[in-house]
Amino acid sequence: MLLEDALEKYPIEITLWDGTKCIVRPLQKRDDVRLQKFFLSVPEEERLFVKQPITDRTMFRHWCRQPDFDRNLPLLMLHGKKVVGEATLHQRGAVGNGTSASSPCSPILSIVGGMWPKSWSPN
Repeated sequence: MLLEDALEKYPIEITLWDGTKCIVRPLQKRDDVRLQKFFLSVPEEERLFVKQPITDRTMFRHWCRQPDFDRNLPLLMLHGKKVVGEATLHQRGAVGNGTSASSPCSPILSIVGGMWPKSWSPN
């Protein structure tokens, strides 16, 4: 699967367990403030594996304005304009040099506040 093929699938509307409708879409250039608010809303004890300084707005600006689509596809889950989830699809094979893997992306997903899509089991 090529990045262009993956991007054609978005935005996706999903329904959470409680009936809340959300949109999943790729990160956009102007998402820096809302993405930082999302990370700051994660309780400090749950930020154990977040290695970047989430209080640094310039880092979020860089992530949003200069995404590295050769390595990963950053996705946001939004309820209205609020970010309620973040995921990154990481490339498995080398991209752009003529090689590819049969399954080039693997998801890494972050969800806050128990907001689970109906098709996923929260247990």
